[in-house]
Amino acid sequence: MKRFSQDKKSICLYNFKIEKKITGASLRNQCYRDYFYGKKQILEKTLGEIEAGVNHIFNIIDETKTLPPSNNPIYIFLIIFIVIQHGRTKYAVEALNEMTDKSAKLLLSPMAKRDGIDLDKVKIGLKNAAQRSVALNTQMYPMLLDLRCKLLINCTNVEFVTSDNPVVFYNKLMDFRKHGSNTGYANKGLQIFFPIDPNSLILLYDRDVYRVGNDKEDVIEIKDVRDIYEINTLQICSCLENIYFLDQRLNCNALHKKAKPFLRKTKATVKKFPEYESKFRKSEIVMMFQEDIRTNLNLSFLTIRKSAKEWINKIRSQRLEPTAIVRNEQLCKDYEEFNKAVEKKKYKPSDFFNFFDDKYDRS
Repeated sequence: MKRFSQDKKSICLYNFKIEKKITGASLRNQCYRDYFYGKKQILEKTLGEIEAGVNHIFNIIDETKTLPPSNNPIYIFLIIFIVIQHGRTKYAVEALNEMTDKSAKLLLSPMAKRDGIDLDKVKIGLKNAAQRSVALNTQMYPMLLDLRCKLLINCTNVEFVTSDNPVVFYNKLMDFRKHGSNTGYANKGLQIFFPIDPNSLILLYDRDVYRVGNDKEDVIEIKDVRDIYEINTLQICSCLENIYFLDQRLNCNALHKKAKPFLRKTKATVKKFPEYESKFRKSEIVMMFQEDIRTNLNLSFLTIRKSAKEWINKIRSQRLEPTAIVRNEQLCKDYEEFNKAVEKKKYKPSDFFNFFDDKYDRS
């Protein structure tokens, strides 16, 4: 967050609860809570070391205006940092606990009703939820390795803003689907936006679905200020309490007004579908998901490919749509096989590339 600060000690913020801009807020007190990852602070120290490493990568990106090659260990480190950042925020932890609370109460409600227990009077959550959230996200990093990565350079007079939940998962391809979540790590059409400073943003996206600028270039210069407003709206809809920025003159009220129609009303949803009962058994389906951001995103440099549009028309013509649509079935199978090998102690969770090399004989 120092990259959004003038003096590396203070920062400008806009708080949505009180709808107020605050300039000169203490940087040290932002996005921080004592013992958030547990009293032993082992994870917190590890995250500090990772931050130091990724700061070096950001400095290289600043100097070269390029991204590390996708087959480079530095690039893999960057991807791992992004998924950790996605899972380590207070919003992510609250969403995980909200899903836990709702799903547990749904499953326990018949017994609670029988025993006269009012579940509305209790909250059900995970012990060490922050650790769990970081672990769940970190182990998913291999599922992002097929995404294309580009660096967006802001050439306008309006800056990129960041927030207390800065890694935004979006899916423009699936804007037509208003039920469930379309932003899982393996989803077809996934996009990930991560601002690294007021002038630079990392974009990961499904290359088979979207054309982002010139296919042959990894860096895009944004000159249309409307694109910046669109991207900043994602940050506002993603945040828990605050957005952060460099320029004190930023029109926060205008940004808030633009984002207001798209703000999520809940973090997680749990749905139960009608029961199925036969002679031999009775069953029901419970669906759990975190709520997606949906802003009708429209960027001048990003279009949906013709083949993807044809695919959408085919899906929409079907009477029943599939619940989940993956973009890379083989990668999903490899990842599932890897996890089974980890369970059998054949590999460590960090050994995906060793597993991949062994499976495909890439020695």
